[in-house]
Amino acid sequence: MSDWQQGIRVTHIAQDVDVLLPIRPQPLRLPAVIESLKKQSFKNWHLIALLDRDDGSNQLLLSTLLPDSQLTCIPCDYAKDGFPAMLNQGLKVSRAPFIARQDDDDISQPFRFESQVKSLICSDGVVASVGWASVQDQNGRTLHTIRQPSDRREFVRTMMFKNIVPHSSVMFKRQPVVDLGGYDERLRGCEDYDLWIRLLCKGHIVSIDRVVTEILMNPQGMSRQRVPLSSALILARQRVITCKVLGSPRTTALYGGLRWYASELLGPMRKRSVAKVD
Repeated sequence: MSDWQQGIRVTHIAQDVDVLLPIRPQPLRLPAVIESLKKQSFKNWHLIALLDRDDGSNQLLLSTLLPDSQLTCIPCDYAKDGFPAMLNQGLKVSRAPFIARQDDDDISQPFRFESQVKSLICSDGVVASVGWASVQDQNGRTLHTIRQPSDRREFVRTMMFKNIVPHSSVMFKRQPVVDLGGYDERLRGCEDYDLWIRLLCKGHIVSIDRVVTEILMNPQGMSRQRVPLSSALILARQRVITCKVLGSPRTTALYGGLRWYASELLGPMRKRSVAKVD
């Protein structure tokens, strides 16, 4: 066992899928989010709830919605430790071969887990599965849909310019992410984007060509951070490394990085720094 995995007590028996769900204090849509998980056609999943500064109310609510055998609660401090550290705490206690990400205001379609498990099992060299995401406002109106190209070369090229992998629409194999050291805790506002860029060096990220998640544009969400320059520079370096590994032009990584950071500085705030793709 590596140093990165030590010091955490396992509190559940491994299922096929562990769901990492960071939860803010008093999330309004949490019951609906859990209901969307309970409606999954794939039933062999376990929820790892990352409770940010919880006063006990969120843990109590979860205990009324899920049996103890399907729930692990981990106390966290978003303000003190940061979002990447919260997610890494969840990875440390996870034991399932597949990890699904879920945010506390996003709704998963009933077929999401089943479709993503099948794509991870049936495709050689695949390390993650992502689906389309319908981005909605507070009134339930669809603003746009994030889609990913099916062609791998085009997928990689597009990722150099913008993040097209929404956190709540992804499922990944646990071991490759653990081998990479998990989320980079130095980063703010782009830790997911960085992980996908690094994960491309390990294998393919495949797309399910249908909407698997409804994402709420919530200005109060934990995943709504501006990206500081120090984080952007780390991500820029990783883009170049990934392009070198995959044999893509480094100029694509450099130009893509400049365009992405300019959009972060000048454009509207985006959920998980995910770019608009109609």
